[in-house]
Amino acid sequence: MKKNVFLMSILLPVFLAITACGSIATASVPSDSVSYELKFLLDSDQVLNQEHQLRDEYRDLLSFGDNTYQASDVIYLETPKRNFINEGWINRFRIKDSNKKKQKAKKIERTYKKRYEISGSGLEGIQSALARATADGFRPSEDEDKWEVDWGYSKMTLSISYSSSKKYNKYAQLSQFTTQDAILFAEKGMPDEDVGWKSGQWGVTKLQKAKIVGPLTFYRLDGGNWEDIDGIRVEIWSVASSTHTDYLTELSVKVKPGKDESAADVFQRAETIRTRMTGFLDQEGILMHRDSLKTTAILDAYLPSAK
Repeated sequence: MKKNVFLMSILLPVFLAITACGSIATASVPSDSVSYELKFLLDSDQVLNQEHQLRDEYRDLLSFGDNTYQASDVIYLETPKRNFINEGWINRFRIKDSNKKKQKAKKIERTYKKRYEISGSGLEGIQSALARATADGFRPSEDEDKWEVDWGYSKMTLSISYSSSKKYNKYAQLSQFTTQDAILFAEKGMPDEDVGWKSGQWGVTKLQKAKIVGPLTFYRLDGGNWEDIDGIRVEIWSVASSTHTDYLTELSVKVKPGKDESAADVFQRAETIRTRMTGFLDQEGILMHRDSLKTTAILDAYLPSAK
């Protein structure tokens, strides 16, 4: 993984200054460093029809029009002891548009994600998480990673993602991967931060013990809006157990920094949208008052039997 980084003058600020009067002053996060994804878990029993898609009334309510679902296949690589997620790491492959059943090789998106829990729900907590990430050696790069705050019902998480897409000519579908092939494919794209997390070759060593979790198929509906809030997305995931299948329906809205927008301005805009969407979904009686925690639910369901 390349190590290109911005100059120190545009790195993330990592400390809060306490003014003489006791108020908190935050230095601005560079406007191109951190975005927000606001996440809302919906009541699947209410919003999904018998085909496990959004009921027409909610498609209309969220102005999805004639937009169609995009299917994506995904697998996770995790050890039986959950070595990666216990350290905040997630290793994932994804094939988009998997409903287009072509037999030729497709581009596989490899994503390696590091998460930091954020205490509280304010800008101070975000800056503290940024400080921890910077202390661990993470730096925002121009084209290799994405820094994002995932803001759910009760939790905020700083997420640093490294993604790349590459064709794997041997297979056309994720279901064809053997465990060893998946490990080798993951190893070739693993960023240095994941490889050397606890020690020189920590990531590669743990990866040798990993199992394939999946593949799972989830469905995404893009392009919704409500009032002046655009870019609404709904994802529908099914998580099966031996006795039943749970459906996780997550509505999300991305908030990206505008040009020359300060960290405080971006946060305020995200908070306002979140407050409005929470009130709207609550009024409709379809908001679940908890976080979705998709990855944890998937690992709980499938990792014990993974091969």
